[in-house]
Amino acid sequence: MKKFTFGLDTVLGYKNQVLSNLKMEHGKIITELNQHENQMQDLKIKYESLRNEFNEKKLSGMTIMEARTFQLYLSQIENQIKIQAQKIEEVKKREEKKRREVVESKTESAAIEKLREKKKINYDAGVKKSEELFIEEFVSNASSTIERR
Repeated sequence: MKKFTFGLDTVLGYKNQVLSNLKMEHGKIITELNQHENQMQDLKIKYESLRNEFNEKKLSGMTIMEARTFQLYLSQIENQIKIQAQKIEEVKKREEKKRREVVESKTESAAIEKLREKKKINYDAGVKKSEELFIEEFVSNASSTIERR
């Protein structure tokens, strides 16, 4: 009997390659998201540090110019935090979209793989049945040959 072949092996290979690429893209997006979140954390730490320094200097005394400089710098960091938050939201949306694509691709690959497994089981059952029939026929022929002698 000929070797098992599955007609959709090329499609399955293609789907698995697409899935692999999607997983890689998803990983890159997660890395980007982590970088943005780290930058956000750094900005918040910087803001808190500067705010604490400003409060200490207010208590010990400072010029109006120094106070204004601190306020402008704090305002600038607040704007950077807002911009970073927007970037994080945008990347989260991209990550969610890519994750859905990965899940969809996994589902497609799994469906084809399941079909392949069913076809292989049916093929193996057919091979086993064929072998059993061959053995029965061989034993039957061998028995009739022995009886004729």
